[in-house]
Amino acid sequence: MQRYMNIRRIDRIRRASKVLTYGGLAVMVVALVISFGQARDLGTALGLSLIGLLSSQLGTVMMRRWPDRGRSDQVLDAALKGLDGRHAVFHYLLGCRHALFTPRGSALLFPVGEPGMFEWRGAELWRTPLKQGVPSGRPAPMRSTTAHAAQEVTALQEDLSRRIPGRQAWDITPILVFVHPEARVESEGPMAAVHLKKLKEFIRHLPRHAPLSDAELGSLAARFERFRVSA
Repeated sequence: MQRYMNIRRIDRIRRASKVLTYGGLAVMVVALVISFGQARDLGTALGLSLIGLLSSQLGTVMMRRWPDRGRSDQVLDAALKGLDGRHAVFHYLLGCRHALFTPRGSALLFPVGEPGMFEWRGAELWRTPLKQGVPSGRPAPMRSTTAHAAQEVTALQEDLSRRIPGRQAWDITPILVFVHPEARVESEGPMAAVHLKKLKEFIRHLPRHAPLSDAELGSLAARFERFRVSA
């Protein structure tokens, strides 16, 4: 499988997140030292404390979003390992997080990290918490999950239209990929949903629908050749 991702950009983001996190903590320490000084410096100390807190929180969020291990791109690549060279996955490059192009069609992979039992009720996806493998608790709709997946599909279609002009429409299959070990998918619905363990087999039997031509995929690959990740 061909893989494309801007690893250097991710490394830069991770370094920046560490600077923000630890730099913010250092600023808060400086503010604490100042606060022990003269009363007239309390305003400065308070301002520094706020700046340090915001910086540290922002850095922490970024570190969680871009960890060294366990990122969604790493998890998906591991699950798709073994697909042949006719498959190509693009991470964070085409207006969405994960786009997969196969001989059978094009797909948007949308990771879902929550545990629980997931089922479709009409056009809505619902989640029920699990306790020792048994549904327990009040079910709740996951409107934001399906809405965000649809938004990423639209962003991918728009990005492909800019990069590969000529097509009137792009047929993209959104796939909700449940990555948590304790996630269960109980029913089918308007959007494809599959557990990570079954993703590769699902992709191999993806319903056939207007895949990218060899020329289109070749053009896309050439644009991102510098971001190709070696096996």
